[in-house]
Amino acid sequence: DILEKHKVFAEVDRGIITNLVLRLDTKVFSPEDELIKLSTQSEEIFFLGRGRVVVIVPTIAFGDKPQEKTLEMGEFFGEIGVLMEAKRTATVKALTFCTTASINKENFTDLLDIHPSLYYTLLQSMGRYEDIWIPHAQQLIKSIPYFVGLRLFETMAIMFSCVKKQY
Repeated sequence: DILEKHKVFAEVDRGIITNLVLRLDTKVFSPEDELIKLSTQSEEIFFLGRGRVVVIVPTIAFGDKPQEKTLEMGEFFGEIGVLMEAKRTATVKALTFCTTASINKENFTDLLDIHPSLYYTLLQSMGRYEDIWIPHAQQLIKSIPYFVGLRLFETMAIMFSCVKKQY
């Protein structure tokens, strides 16, 4: 029911949603628990059934205050790392007691093999995130002549596939 109400899943085939729901595990978190930690391996996607969490995204410039966004019932997170096979791009902490449904990477990959359209649906939704660096990164990618005609989900795939190196 939560998935069907989310705008990203509004036009997704009911069979895909049913297949997704059958693969979900329930987890409960207390206030201040870290559901996701920045730069760790991406192992699952979370769907928030009850409660509120805060997503904390570091900014590009050193010393800038991280961006924070509160998510509530019906929203999901953790898909970037799983879809892009990348490390976590944010930390997510519980603000209240939370109940989540999660799907692990293996089950999600199996689901994408059966329903590849879900990959593009989620990739397009990532393009709507309010990160300040997304428009900059997209502009940078499209400034390369080879990538000029790319669609939003294609630039998102390239963008989230880039690995941040620290020296």
